[in-house]
Amino acid sequence: MHKGITLKIHPSFWILLTVTFCTGSITYLLYAVVSVILHELGHACAAYSRGYYPDTITLTPLGATLSGMSNISKDDMFSIALAGPRINISIATCVVCIWWFFPVMYGYTLPLYEINLALAVFNLLPVLPLDGAKIVLSFAGNAQKAVRMMKTFSIILSCIFFIGYLISLFYNASIMLLLVGCSVFISSIEQTKSESFVHVATLSSFLRVKDQPLEIKTFRVSSVTTLLRILRQIRKCHYALFYIENDCSEIIAKLNEQDVFQICQSYSLHTQLKEVDLSSYSN
Repeated sequence: MHKGITLKIHPSFWILLTVTFCTGSITYLLYAVVSVILHELGHACAAYSRGYYPDTITLTPLGATLSGMSNISKDDMFSIALAGPRINISIATCVVCIWWFFPVMYGYTLPLYEINLALAVFNLLPVLPLDGAKIVLSFAGNAQKAVRMMKTFSIILSCIFFIGYLISLFYNASIMLLLVGCSVFISSIEQTKSESFVHVATLSSFLRVKDQPLEIKTFRVSSVTTLLRILRQIRKCHYALFYIENDCSEIIAKLNEQDVFQICQSYSLHTQLKEVDLSSYSN
């Protein structure tokens, strides 16, 4: 039985909390934390309604992440990804309605409006691993090509944020532009193991036409081969089987596509096969 969602706080978040407290921006931070958690709960509720079971929300200095889901279909990916920004747009809309009936609340709730509007717009950008990228992937005919294009866009966007930060130094320095630029750049060059798995491996398998026969292709690969190189051999036009060799060219394990997907949930895509526990896949 699923026990629900656990809220975790990344150690680096406490550093942000301390800095924010010292600068007197604690109210703004509280608004942001609540908005980010509600954003992730929106994803979680959409996932629950479709039979998925996310288990952890981790709070970080740059937002929050939701983990515990895999093998998400393209249709479900679209609905789950859109649910988070939809929550933020709803909150911003409610704040505007409050202003309409209670104008005196404008000064108190303006930060809440700004934060939720910014969260919705930012998360809809086609930048991995944001919601906009997942929405793009839910429509993409070639998931791997879409990922490459979005990574290129992410690098360009991060440069724009960096330039904006440098310009702000001459007026009113905005550290947020620098933080966002760094976040976008890091995500553009290296994805977490779970996000990469969902974006590349899982979605690629759902592109196949289910009612047509598939050719089975076998690959003999060295134990020093990375999971990423294995994933690149998986195509919608064939079904892949991998025979893993040790240094003596002896077969030590046999992996099908589902086995590879399962392993990718537990290891970084840059992990070599010799670093993976293959005991349950041996002949």
